[in-house]
Amino acid sequence: MEACYYLLTFDRSQSALSAERVLRPRVPVQVIPTLRQLSVSCGISLRVEREHYPALATALRDALLSPEEYRLYYVDHTQIKEMKEG
Repeated sequence: MEACYYLLTFDRSQSALSAERVLRPRVPVQVIPTLRQLSVSCGISLRVEREHYPALATALRDALLSPEEYRLYYVDHTQIKEMKEG
């Protein structure tokens, strides 16, 4: 069974790489190819393991990234669910 995790997707590769630099000091992130089911993005995504979601939520809330720059998804073995702000 595949692990559950969070996935940040981006419209531009530069945004993904910038987000990695900004988030890495606060949240363990892994650069991965975007899932085929989400192919509308640039092709680069950031994976954050489920146990690190509180740190990710805090970093996003602290406006380290503009909400217009990314989409956040929860991925498990049965679904990919977009997380809505607020």
